[in-house]
Amino acid sequence: MRELSLSVSHSYDLVLYAFARGREIGIDVELVRQVPQGDEIAARFFTLREQAAYLSLEERDRPHAFLRWWTCKEAYLKATGAGLGGGLDAIDVALARDEPAKLVRVAGDGHEATRWSLTELAPADAYLGALVADGRELQPRCWHLPDARACLGIGP
Repeated sequence: MRELSLSVSHSYDLVLYAFARGREIGIDVELVRQVPQGDEIAARFFTLREQAAYLSLEERDRPHAFLRWWTCKEAYLKATGAGLGGGLDAIDVALARDEPAKLVRVAGDGHEATRWSLTELAPADAYLGALVADGRELQPRCWHLPDARACLGIGP
């Protein structure tokens, strides 16, 4: 474990940085949008339980749910240092419409899921994300920086 951990993610016009002292951390963000190959990607990278839950959704609800699953999984893989090659289908995330996501299982280790805190984020209009850190008692604090273009003196 490093003394200071950093994770970064961006999607379109938004960048998120996550810093943690004394714990590993991962963050991911996505613009809420249509995902043209969402069904195919879910079939390949989601667990069987997640696939069944995803396919049970109304078609109009799938893009948002897909991106919720994706951000949770990617944030976990960033926190562990595995990256996307670390097996998206090895991570099982439970999602419910009006409840926060929950990391329920990591293949190969019955206790790994309980080691991590998972927090869903709504960092800006039309964006969603996830923050994963090892340990409990995670108390995220957020700061919004001014528009970088204005800070640099470019653009409106």
